[in-house]
Amino acid sequence: MKRSLTLAALLFLLAFGGPAAASDPPAPTQDIRVIDGDTVEIDGESIRLKDLDAPETGHRARCRRERIAGENATRALQGLVQRSRTVTVTRTGDGGYGRTEAFLTVDGVDVTDWMIAQGHGVRWVPGRQHNWCAEKRR
Repeated sequence: MKRSLTLAALLFLLAFGGPAAASDPPAPTQDIRVIDGDTVEIDGESIRLKDLDAPETGHRARCRRERIAGENATRALQGLVQRSRTVTVTRTGDGGYGRTEAFLTVDGVDVTDWMIAQGHGVRWVPGRQHNWCAEKRR
């Protein structure tokens, strides 16, 4: 089921400014917390960003290199969300581990595409796990 910001809600958000997010139903403000490079929490709902694989952080990282990359990805996503005026959530299904899977756009920018373009993630392919610990080959 597709859920996104309505035109009326967008106009309201643009008129009154401030951080804003959207889901179903649209709300002028929502609490958005970045968990890691591919997971956010919006008003208590855990959302896994569709088609994005970002490096793990903390104890889930398989090596120091992955942990550092994961921390960088998390900070990049936090910065993007903090600068945003509108956040649109388009839910696509169950993301596992109690999370909703969804596309996220920030001020009209697809977050998955942005994270990949910035080097903070790769396109998620079912059944394939990216090796963040492998040395870069030049």
